[in-house]
Amino acid sequence: IIRYFLEEHQENTRRDTVRCTFDALLQIPTSNEKPVYVFAHLYVPHPPFLFGPNGENISPDHNEISGLQSWENEDGYRNQLIYATMETKKIIENIIKNDPSSIIVLQGDTGTLTGINLKNIEYKDLTFDGVYQSHSILYGIRISTNLSPDIINPVNTYRIINNYIFESDYDYLETKNFTKSNGKLDEITQKLKSHSLDD
Repeated sequence: IIRYFLEEHQENTRRDTVRCTFDALLQIPTSNEKPVYVFAHLYVPHPPFLFGPNGENISPDHNEISGLQSWENEDGYRNQLIYATMETKKIIENIIKNDPSSIIVLQGDTGTLTGINLKNIEYKDLTFDGVYQSHSILYGIRISTNLSPDIINPVNTYRIINNYIFESDYDYLETKNFTKSNGKLDEITQKLKSHSLDD
């Protein structure tokens, strides 16, 4: 019974954190004389899947006290993604409305392992599709200058911004991907590029 109440408290705390972050982002100050830098790390659409597509509360069927539900629940992921997308769209539209010159970076910190039961598989045993899925992140940057597609990647985000805003002269880095197998890091950049082209 104690476990049940702990899980309920954990779910509600996580929901409140997500909703509070969305609300705060909608109220980013726009009348400051100085530029404003805002960084927000949202817990969605990462598991546990606590929101329906319209933001309604959902209690996961297989929640664990660790706070992480398996990626297996594809419907849960999809519904939470719909909610997160809806809220993020409102925030971006509001930022642009208040300051059309704003720089906006939207980035995922991991890919998704939706549909893969990680309890029964080790990362080194994932198929290449699984590795590709886990490495493919959402990444977008809105900046009022023309950028070469070759330099648009997460490792260059602050190099792009510093070169554009502060007229720095940072070199741009190539995208490189690594995965751990047999106890060592293997570079899989070319495999990922080839896989992406095949899709």
